[in-house]
This record gives sequence, C-alpha cells and structure tokens, in this order.
Amino acid sequence: MAATDKIGEEYHVIKFIKYTDLESNSRSLEDITDEEIKSFNKEEFGKYMTQFDKPKSRYSSIAKASSVSTALNQTMTEILSNGSGILGFIKFLKGYYLLMITQKKKVAKIGLHNIYKIQDMKMVPLFRNVTKNKQEDENKYVQLFLQIKIHEGFFFSYTYDLTHTLQNNIVNKIKKKDKKIDEDEYAREEAEESSDSEEEAQKGDGTSLLNLPVETNTNFLRQSVRVDLSSHGIQEKWLKEHSPFESMFLWNHYLIKDFYKILVKKKWVMPIIYGDIGTCNFKTDT
Repeated sequence: MAATDKIGEEYHVIKFIKYTDLESNSRSLEDITDEEIKSFNKEEFGKYMTQFDKPKSRYSSIAKASSVSTALNQTMTEILSNGSGILGFIKFLKGYYLLMITQKKKVAKIGLHNIYKIQDMKMVPLFRNVTKNKQEDENKYVQLFLQIKIHEGFFFSYTYDLTHTLQNNIVNKIKKKDKKIDEDEYAREEAEESSDSEEEAQKGDGTSLLNLPVETNTNFLRQSVRVDLSSHGIQEKWLKEHSPFESMFLWNHYLIKDFYKILVKKKWVMPIIYGDIGTCNFKTDT
C-alpha cells in the first residue's frame, strides 16, 4: 500500500504479509504489517517499486509517473483499489481485512480545512483463502459488516481533527507552540549544563556524568520504557494517553487502535466521525 501527499513530493509505503487462512487467524496485526520507516521522494519511490516490476516495465517510466496509482499500475500484477484513506482493520474467523475508503465527497470547510463525506469503502482480505473451513460463517460476518451504510453520515478531514471541538483545537495549537518554546529552552539549558559538567570533569576532580545524581543525568531520564499492552484495559489507557483523538467521538476507534499502536508514522491513521454536518456561506463587512 502506497500513499503520497497532495503535491506528490513525499511517498510512504506499508506492506502486508498475506498468510493462508489456516495461519492468519493466530497472527496479530503487528505480525502481518511491515511499515517502511523511510519516506521516499518521487525518484526514490520509482526505484523502490522496481522490486515488484513487471517484465515490460522500466524504472524510467515509473519515476515519471504522475501519481501513486500510475506507478503501481506499471509494476503490480493487480491493483486492488485506489483509496482515499484507511478506515481501519477488522478480523472475523479467518484473518484481517483492510477497510479502505474508495470514494469521498467534499461537503464543507472549516477555515482552510476540507471536510469530506465517505461515499464508499472496500474490504481487502489480508490473507489467502486455501480452505473452505468456516467459510460460510466468515461470509455471514462480512455481509453483516457491509450492512453499515457507510455513505450516510461518516465524515473525515486530512488536516483537521473532527473528534475535538473548535475551541479545543485552537487551545491545543497554542499549547503546541508553547511546548515547542519550552523544549527549545530546555535543550539550551541542557547543553549549557552538559558543557559545565564536562569542564569540571576535565579539571581532574573525579566528577563525570556517570557520577552525577539521577536528576542531572538527563540521558537516564530520557530512556524509553517498554509498555506491556497485552491487557485490554492497559491498551485502552495507552491509546487514550498517546492518541491525539477524542475516543468518545472517534467512530473507528476499535478499527484503528491496534494499527495506531504499531505505527511509526501516525499520519496513516485518519479519525472518522459519525453524525451530521451543516454548512452555509456568508459575507462579513471588512
């Protein structure tokens, strides 16, 4: 799965390992997901795609492709779908399905941010069917899920968090600016303290960073902590603390929580809300 920004300057890739339906049910989403940490420019993406090259395709034509879909069409044996975003992932009896938004319609704007309504989606199986075991029940669950009228009342934005109020988004933006200023100030003070400590150590008084109290050994304080998320309650708490979205209004919360947890680039995740959007245009005197 490949994605790009609006102007096609930055490309991102995620690969999914398709096990058989005999194996995939015991696999977690993390087991089958392989995220490319590196971001690609247009030329790098074209070169990367040559590993999946059709015999008749050439790198030069891929590098000149005008879009992700064009580049994929020149390399892949089969293109499953052109998508507008990831709705989430769901698993029944056999394995995971990727839920992809395939059609959208622009319905409103908040400032410079476009708001879209979902028109259609597609379920892409991330496993290979090799047996008929549980197939009847699997089909039943898939059909039940597809009864969701996805074209009625589901909205998203690429650049605006619809799960929070306008007031909250404005306050958060101000807080981020203040936090950036605080971090820059902290980094400056840390560099000064580190320089002073090194000067003391060079005087031969036996002082070194390793002998300093824990409070001043900032490297120790910055060590990352591995969190066990095996418990559902712990996982929910972790997602709430680390996700920027308001779970109360995040319709696809349970569809994206496992995916969000394992991602390095969180921009793959798109919050979906369910409800109504009304808009009107008016002019103000300037």
